[in-house]
Amino acid sequence: MTVIRTLTAAECELVHAVFGDGVDTARVRIYGGVWWLPENGAAFSVGGRIYFPRAHYRDDFAQESPAMQHWFIHEMTHVWQSQQGFPVLVAGVWLCLRGGYWRRRGYRYARHCTLGGFARMNMEQQADAVADYFMDIRLYGQSRLEATLCEFLRRPHGKAVLPRFW
Repeated sequence: MTVIRTLTAAECELVHAVFGDGVDTARVRIYGGVWWLPENGAAFSVGGRIYFPRAHYRDDFAQESPAMQHWFIHEMTHVWQSQQGFPVLVAGVWLCLRGGYWRRRGYRYARHCTLGGFARMNMEQQADAVADYFMDIRLYGQSRLEATLCEFLRRPHGKAVLPRFW
């Protein structure tokens, strides 16, 4: 049975802490246990909808472990990208065709990137960088990614920081 829900108040707080006003949380939907999604631990985000496999769906990701919150913020980054006009589905298919999901190659990024590095990342690298930044701040109170994400953090509703398509 598929569960469809909106974000909880606590999840909205997490989203606003990272994305500011860059995400319209009222338009986001979380789906759990969709029949077409394999139970391999992969989620799928497109157009403001996040699909989680049944075993990984949670009623409130904000109340879960740091690892689950990291995953939630990663997927919310794809929602942010989509809401800013980036073609997440097309870019994901292209990344797949180029082998970016094989051994998670498309997710790797240099954690020491400097100013301007964020917009040069692909969609998965951006999602991991934002989630890593969020967890660094939450767990340690600081992050080495601030220089990389400074433009995104300053203007999370700007299209200039959307990912590199190719």
